Amino acid sequence: PTGSSSGEKGAGTPGPPRPESGERSAVPHGRSRSLAYVYAVSRGRAGAVSQASMHVPGADMQGIPWRDIGADRIQYREHRIRSYRRHPELSAESKEILASIRPPPSRDQKFYSFNSTARTGNTTPNISHFQLRHLLVAGESRSRVTFLSKRGVCELHMPSVRTRKLFTFDGDFSAMGGRHQVCSMLRHQDLVMLGTFQGHLLIKSVSKMPDTWTKKDIADEDQKTVPNRSRITEFSVSEAKDSICNALTTGTTPGGAPAVIISNNDKMIMVLDLHSLQPVATIATNWAVNHTSAAPASGGTNTKDLIAAVGDTTDGLLYDLRTCKPIATLSGHTDFSFSTAWHPHMPHIATGNQDQTCRIWDIRSLKKEAAILGGRMASVRAVSYSHDGNFIAFAEAADFVHVHSTRNLSLSQEIDVFGELAGFQFSQDDEAIFIGIADSRYGCIVEWTKPRLPNRVCPDDEVD
Repeated sequence: PTGSSSGEKGAGTPGPPRPESGERSAVPHGRSRSLAYVYAVSRGRAGAVSQASMHVPGADMQGIPWRDIGADRIQYREHRIRSYRRHPELSAESKEILASIRPPPSRDQKFYSFNSTARTGNTTPNISHFQLRHLLVAGESRSRVTFLSKRGVCELHMPSVRTRKLFTFDGDFSAMGGRHQVCSMLRHQDLVMLGTFQGHLLIKSVSKMPDTWTKKDIADEDQKTVPNRSRITEFSVSEAKDSICNALTTGTTPGGAPAVIISNNDKMIMVLDLHSLQPVATIATNWAVNHTSAAPASGGTNTKDLIAAVGDTTDGLLYDLRTCKPIATLSGHTDFSFSTAWHPHMPHIATGNQDQTCRIWDIRSLKKEAAILGGRMASVRAVSYSHDGNFIAFAEAADFVHVHSTRNLSLSQEIDVFGELAGFQFSQDDEAIFIGIADSRYGCIVEWTKPRLPNRVCPDDEVD
């Protein structure tokens, strides 16, 4: 990515301005009030928001008190789209492409519906680099989410809105000299892996929690996670000045062993065997690598040992891990890409780009992308297929997550919130989507779930 840390976020893709003292009276009443006014007059009470509480007039999934503010959510949404300062600005070519795929497909599908929100001081996601947004991981259990916060890496139990600390900045990092700043993360079974701005990979084993969390469970876990330098494995990916670990993804070695794939800002891809913690493949590129993903084993013989890589270039590349050589190019984007995702069963790869599009490629015919999906307001920062392959979703830098049916891409659902997005993921069973919103006042983790069909009683004449 360009730039280095959160300092550029304020200059590049800033969130809504924070009110200064006395700003409340200075903001005029009107149709297009800024969110600074929202912050100025609201109490911002923390807590949980449930599906049931949304039936109350004026209720908001993030707890924004629109009625108290005297503002209209729909009107403010229109204002937000018009006034949002995206970074980088769209090129003329990008605008032309976006215009060509509009009017947009249907966005009113109900694939998922709002279920709950966790909004407390301990459940606010954090962003350390304005372009890196893979900072939320759905757990093996549908009720758990791992995310990056200002205090460290935490695991959230959605039903109880309780969190436990997996990796603490004031504890674990202090024991290591306090020199690390996290910009990427990955959870693989009982391992938490963090990529840093300093080019290091930090690995820590954490214990599993019971399905139902109590305060005692969390207190017991806190005692187990007392900072201990010996419990953390530190691996130096690179000592180069610009060796930011931009992304961490799971994969396998050519021999089939579990591996972590590291996308590095110093123009390098490294495949690390998780058992031996030894590099089994290193690929040098001509550009900073922003994201890499490995083709799933179920994707067919055409995808075996393939990885897709994107970065600070308009083209993406497909590499063969056995030879570490590029075998194909993904050409079509007009800006830099920051996310990739493979279809779990088909030879399809999706890429998310700063040109505000998500593109889908069929590796059997790469002369042109198979489809182009457009965003609404900002750069596309994260892309993911559901585990069953029925949906593809992509998140913009702020406010919007789009979910499309892979059977008919013109059918989509637009989930809109307010705030910069730290990441999103499908649950392991695809029954839910978790979205991390990084905002100092209305930051939270939102859960959307598939609608449950009502129980139907069969008439007697339908019973065998």
